[in-house]
Amino acid sequence: MTLSLNKKDILKYVFIISIFLLVILFVFTVYDKISVLVDRAEYFIFPGKKIAEYEKLTSELIALYGSGRIEYYQAESGTDESSARAYPGGEVISREGVVSGNYIYIPSINISAPIVTGTSTDEKTILTQLKNGALMYPGSSLPGDGGSTVIIGHSSSNLPWQKYSSIFSSLPKLSKGDMVIINYNGRKYSYIVDGKIIGSVSVLSGQSIKGDLVLGTCWPIGTDEQRIIITASLAPST
Repeated sequence: MTLSLNKKDILKYVFIISIFLLVILFVFTVYDKISVLVDRAEYFIFPGKKIAEYEKLTSELIALYGSGRIEYYQAESGTDESSARAYPGGEVISREGVVSGNYIYIPSINISAPIVTGTSTDEKTILTQLKNGALMYPGSSLPGDGGSTVIIGHSSSNLPWQKYSSIFSSLPKLSKGDMVIINYNGRKYSYIVDGKIIGSVSVLSGQSIKGDLVLGTCWPIGTDEQRIIITASLAPST
């Protein structure tokens, strides 16, 4: 049995398939906007929901990155530890032909974003600041100061999509030995990735987190069920 189609039938099927593909494209295009509208409707009907979500996210971030959570390296000067592990002041960056401002660059996964200095641990403030790049969590040490520099970013966002809505979505691809570069206050700091942990907030908040640089984001993409945390050590000065 052979199936024969005339030109009219072929055009009809092409038209149907085209409409189907356009519908799929439309759904993907407006998904974020529909999601935002649904969220806003829920917040309008249940005003306590938004407040509860902000409070939940704020407490989770404090549990992961707040004061006392990250173990700082603060060896006293003159000890064996301090002489064995010095913190260089960073390479001075030539301003000619270099992007100005503070930013993070991860060559192996093609991440480049401005660094925004966090001004509050309040989740509403943090979400606003994350629209402008990766966020240096409030209270963490500045690069090269001898403590842990904590930088967080979105892996995805249910807010209207913006340039940095998924800036840290590729963090899971990082491997030991990969380089992370921080340009801060006119100096360049190079870090080498040495650890990666994934888990829920309740699990990770009970673990010891050590690193000159700590990067964090939500995981899996599109959810906040877990967090992925990357730790890195400041590369020795040459």
